[in-house]
Amino acid sequence: MVDEVGDDAGMRVADGLAYVCGQLKVLRMDLSEDPGGMAVLQQLLTAAREGGDIVGPLEALHVALQTAGDAMGVYGHTRGLRPAGVRRGPLELIYRCPVSRCSRYWWPGATANRPRCAITDQPLQRERL
Repeated sequence: MVDEVGDDAGMRVADGLAYVCGQLKVLRMDLSEDPGGMAVLQQLLTAAREGGDIVGPLEALHVALQTAGDAMGVYGHTRGLRPAGVRRGPLELIYRCPVSRCSRYWWPGATANRPRCAITDQPLQRERL
């Protein structure tokens, strides 16, 4: 998980990066007419792929999205990724970020293909809960 900042702020950053990972195609479309916004997105993706600092680039992307008309930006979409009161069995499988930088997860479904990270293109890591 993100150790660059405190626990609450670290989860905010991890959840923000998870949102970017899950919505990368949409974000690219939303920013396609804004060269500055696309550059900010690319800076974040490069930092995430190379293990660099993502706090600043993620904040810059948040502002770029708001400027482009997305009032919620990156962080407004991250509430409720894990609904309260939902209980899972102890042996359920889940797939997580391959480099442990974001909080995104994927529940296995009917597909036999292991999902891949939209940012690094690495296969998600399988984990037993």
